[in-house]
Amino acid sequence: MALNEADAQGKDNQEAADSLREVEGLELAPLLIGRRKAFPNGVSAGLSVLEWHDHKAIDEFGDLMRFLFDVSLKHIGVLSNGYR
Repeated sequence: MALNEADAQGKDNQEAADSLREVEGLELAPLLIGRRKAFPNGVSAGLSVLEWHDHKAIDEFGDLMRFLFDVSLKHIGVLSNGYR
């Protein structure tokens, strides 16, 4: 899980992260997806954030994809019971 629509400043992000860390079995990604105009603007234009050309949003999305890929690689052995 990742914090989405995170604020650029303030302590709300930390409070939300602290609350989520208390949930047993939940892994919190070490990243934030910020509240950026690129997401709604891209959608309203029929584009993904990757096509909207907001480099900060693209970087955040890439960080999330890398995290999810790494997590899936760690767990693939568990899911396949070690058989490949």
